[in-house]
Amino acid sequence: MLSLSRSRKRVSRVIPLILLCFALIVWSSSLTASDTEVEADRALQRPVVAHETGPIQTAVDARTGVVSEIQTDILWKPFCDKSSSDFTAESFQEYIDNRRAAIGFDSPLSEEKSSSDRGLNIVFYTDASVPAAAVTALADVEAYLESLFDDPITVGIKIRFVTDLPGGTLGGTGVYTLTTPLAWSTARSNFIDDMDWDDFIHDYLPVTTVPVRYNGGSSTITNENRLALAWSNYGALGNFISGYSGETDFNANISWDYDPSNGVSGYCFKSVATHEFGHALGFMSQAEQWYDPPSDLFALDLFRFQRTDGTGDYNPDTYEEFQTAPRLVDYNVPNDNHNSNIFLSDGSDIEYRMADGYPEQASHFRPGVYALMDPYASPGQTMYPDYMKTPDLRMFDAIGWDYWTSIPDADADGIPDRDDNCQFAYNPSQEDYDSDTFGDSCDNCIFIANPDQEDTDGDTVGDSCDNCIDTPNPGQEDSDGDDIGDACDWICGDADGSGDVDIDDVVYLVAYIFSGGPAPVPLESGDANCSGGVDIDDVVYLVAYIFSGGPPPCDTDNNGVPDC
Repeated sequence: MLSLSRSRKRVSRVIPLILLCFALIVWSSSLTASDTEVEADRALQRPVVAHETGPIQTAVDARTGVVSEIQTDILWKPFCDKSSSDFTAESFQEYIDNRRAAIGFDSPLSEEKSSSDRGLNIVFYTDASVPAAAVTALADVEAYLESLFDDPITVGIKIRFVTDLPGGTLGGTGVYTLTTPLAWSTARSNFIDDMDWDDFIHDYLPVTTVPVRYNGGSSTITNENRLALAWSNYGALGNFISGYSGETDFNANISWDYDPSNGVSGYCFKSVATHEFGHALGFMSQAEQWYDPPSDLFALDLFRFQRTDGTGDYNPDTYEEFQTAPRLVDYNVPNDNHNSNIFLSDGSDIEYRMADGYPEQASHFRPGVYALMDPYASPGQTMYPDYMKTPDLRMFDAIGWDYWTSIPDADADGIPDRDDNCQFAYNPSQEDYDSDTFGDSCDNCIFIANPDQEDTDGDTVGDSCDNCIDTPNPGQEDSDGDDIGDACDWICGDADGSGDVDIDDVVYLVAYIFSGGPAPVPLESGDANCSGGVDIDDVVYLVAYIFSGGPPPCDTDNNGVPDC
């Protein structure tokens, strides 16, 4: 991360996060300025960011079970209103350093946790500075985020309210990141292994390395072999994480409105908080940096391209081009020409304009995209009640989060189809007596394991438990209790059911045909000549068999193989 307090030397990685905090300037001329002019002008605008070394935290690879102790960095950025902050890069770094010296990493905190019946579990840790109204609002934000994503991880975020932030600053958020980026081969495998029912584009992520233009004014392409990740985003990709994913300080001197349901006076706390926690979930871009040598990109940058084709066909038009087109990860170059592209399985190209780093931070959509991760907040503004909009949800889904509410549940039993052992039968308890992965509500053999669910006669009773495999008998009637269903427990020609074929069967058929006597059970047992019906021809056929050595019942060609 970069330490901006003393020099422009790149120490590690800096990711400007949160809402825009540059000094308010007149920037209308920038829209027509050349990239050269922008390059010179932006050098005067140092980003207000801060870096500190985070704690070592434990993660478990869900695929292999390997336990790792991982060093983290914390990347801080103040978040502000549409006006300005009095912070400079140096003063903000000093604020963060003093803050850590005062509270350390292990200061006492209360755990504000509600139970989650889904995958994601958000846990806020607060101290005595947090007002009761904020605690209530945070519980609502927690429930809202948990309702969106079902990744089975816990995301811990520390919350404080402070009084020593300068004017124009709403607060500051620090995002825990991996100090050492993942090898791209590992990261790509994580993305693919984590794909859920609606994911498609991840199969078309670059294979060996990621082509990146770290200099938007040049055609030079870097083949990047690693990916930086927020700690929580690392968890969303199938790694069970512990510890914290972020820290947020809110300015206690700001007029916060904790309940936007009745209108907003001042700043909507829930909107701002959800936005900030969105950064902690990994909505962050390396395009904030313009220090040399440029390197590394975050998950969000995998979908970041030049908005126009330019001289190098830089904007992908198909998912095949998505795999090979170079990503654009540069601060403000080309000016106002940055895009995110996501391709759906039907080939649709979903594009959103992105902020390019100046004047709005690149870890946001460009102003004009109706989304929570817009770079600005202002008094009276709220995104209540559905804080994240379609662009937000699509980008979070793209970077690895599993968007819960988009998951089909055909039987409305609260179990997503992808996890439901009976997709079309309501069974919220998911009972499966024989443990064959088919729930009792839809298993065609409840008490006998049959994961293939074979049903030869199509009577809805599986072959593993059907007492007449080749003869449909959904009721499974078995009058004599011999485990052979009545539908197939008979001898061809044995019209009276005695167990033998003899003259009594001839008499039985004559009575049935001419005198209204009882029908053979089953009727097919009287069809000795396989004609499909029972009539005088069957009587003649049986007489020939019994007295003249004719072919056996149901074997008209006398080859030992039944014909019906």
